[in-house]
Amino acid sequence: MDFNPIYFTNEVLENAIRQKASDIHFHPKKETMLIRFRVDGQLQVYNELPIDLYPSLTNRLKVLSNLGSTTNNLPQDGRFTFSVDNKIQDLRISVIPSLYGESIVIRILNTKEDIPSLKALGMTESILHNSLEVLNHKEGLIVATGPTGSGKTTTMYSLLATLFNEKPYLHIVSIEDPIEYQFPEFTQVQVNENTGLSFPVVLRSVLRHDPDIILIGEIRDKDTAEIAIRAALTGHLVFATMHTNDTESTIHRFIEFKINPILLSDCMLAVYNQRLVRNKCGHCTGQGCENCHGTGYVGRIAEFDLLLIDDYKRQEIKGL
Repeated sequence: MDFNPIYFTNEVLENAIRQKASDIHFHPKKETMLIRFRVDGQLQVYNELPIDLYPSLTNRLKVLSNLGSTTNNLPQDGRFTFSVDNKIQDLRISVIPSLYGESIVIRILNTKEDIPSLKALGMTESILHNSLEVLNHKEGLIVATGPTGSGKTTTMYSLLATLFNEKPYLHIVSIEDPIEYQFPEFTQVQVNENTGLSFPVVLRSVLRHDPDIILIGEIRDKDTAEIAIRAALTGHLVFATMHTNDTESTIHRFIEFKINPILLSDCMLAVYNQRLVRNKCGHCTGQGCENCHGTGYVGRIAEFDLLLIDDYKRQEIKGL
């Protein structure tokens, strides 16, 4: 049977989106091309086809994303949209040259509708209650920490969505690399280090943009940390993520960035630390079935620690 790259590409995209994959990997090998979906953080094989079919498939993906079809020795990045079940899905594509052909990864971007509620994240009643209390503040700093892929940005967006549902008049600005959730009511800015649009540069400009709330995709350096603290001390509620192992390490990371402990204690409200754990499939209790595509798992939830900065903790931070 003749290979139809248009039909096949549509089929791959539809299946990936319906299986709630976060990424689609097209990996060329010597004699075959391997197609894998990342579902619940795990790569799963979807299909493997002869390598001679790969050029027509890569060409189809490049046409969809308006990339140069004749360029095959340079990295390329693009975006395109795809409709599944009457829903328009945004996708980001990355193409890089590799040993046996161009390696392609497609990220399936999240939308406002994909943001889970705080309870759906896996928060305990106590942490949920304390989170809602923290959201009552009009200024200060809230940080989510944990390893890469632990759902920090999802937690931040869930907090922001909860707040926005109650106060839709707020001007919320996010600075991200990349933008994880498309939220039309927010002003979302994509960082681009190659063009000089770094986190500190954007953050300085955002402070002149009359924001009520600022989301910083990641505090990576001293400059970003200093501006975030200044924003949190001057009437803004600031949400941010950091790569630290636990809640206490987050405080010390700011000290390593030479942040004045008194200023830090004055603005810090709460620090989340989280890890993602996989949910056993309720249909087969982890044995593997059609519902979980044979994996035994469906979805993931976060396990949280929450450090609330109370008066006692503020005094402790001031002494660092």
